[in-house]
Amino acid sequence: MMFFLTTMKLDKFIQEDKPLIPYGIDDVHSLATVDIWVHSDFICKGYILGRLIDPLYRVYCEIPTAKELWRSLDKKYRGEDAGYQKYVVSKFHDFKMVDSKPIMDQVEAF
Repeated sequence: MMFFLTTMKLDKFIQEDKPLIPYGIDDVHSLATVDIWVHSDFICKGYILGRLIDPLYRVYCEIPTAKELWRSLDKKYRGEDAGYQKYVVSKFHDFKMVDSKPIMDQVEAF
């Protein structure tokens, strides 16, 4: 997904906050910048949501910006991945060869 967003030049919307317009300034350029940012953020969020399965879509569709959506998904799913990797490494370190089993069975289990 990150590669796709980078290719579409939308990756900055999962890293940056919405630009703020200083109070009292309402020139056309500032308003247009914010309008373009809101539109591009909407597209970025749509691409991310479009890749989720329906039950996850319903959970995450209410998040207002692509940056918040990305952080939420990253926190949820990268944390689980780290736990799984620790489990695999632990199993790797605990593996021991036994003389009573055929060596090929043990290699496949490893």
